[in-house]
Amino acid sequence: MPERDTREALLDAVGELLNRDGLSGLSLRKAAAAAGVSHGAPGALFGDFAGMLTAYACRAFHRLGARMTDELATATTGPEALAATGRGYLAFAREEPEAFLLMFRRDLLRPHDPELIAARARSFSVLTAALQRAVDEERLPRERLPLVRIASWALVHGVAGLRLADAFPSHAGGGEAELARAVTDLFAHSVLAAAEASE
Repeated sequence: MPERDTREALLDAVGELLNRDGLSGLSLRKAAAAAGVSHGAPGALFGDFAGMLTAYACRAFHRLGARMTDELATATTGPEALAATGRGYLAFAREEPEAFLLMFRRDLLRPHDPELIAARARSFSVLTAALQRAVDEERLPRERLPLVRIASWALVHGVAGLRLADAFPSHAGGGEAELARAVTDLFAHSVLAAAEASE
């Protein structure tokens, strides 16, 4: 099997094992066995366990960015764009909880890996693009974009974390999708409300 194919098969196996058994059920040998490759292949390709997890986290950040981009495509205004990226973020966390948790485990990854840094930046560029719409519509002063970007990320990451910890209170009158829409819409229209009101 070509090296690239072996690498992709191993990362596919990591995803399968994570979804089935969680992080505690993952190892270099288990990934090799699940991928049907030699037990030395993960070490040769990734160096060590952290290297393999980092490569998988890069993949996960690409999927997160794609999920947010899919939601963003439905938005026509700055507030809608900001809310849409939040819904994409929450949907990814709901659909791939083990990958989502791994992506932010600096203790398990190589946090200074250039590919990981680039993958993370590309995924969060989707949020920046959404906020740029609000800037272009004069709903958000350009100098406030970095602060609103951090606040937006903190909101949806916090909601995702509460849900994954099973600490989120029950929401009367709707399920998770409805709650995600309500929270992201509330935040987006609140943070951009001053500019909207002045129109």
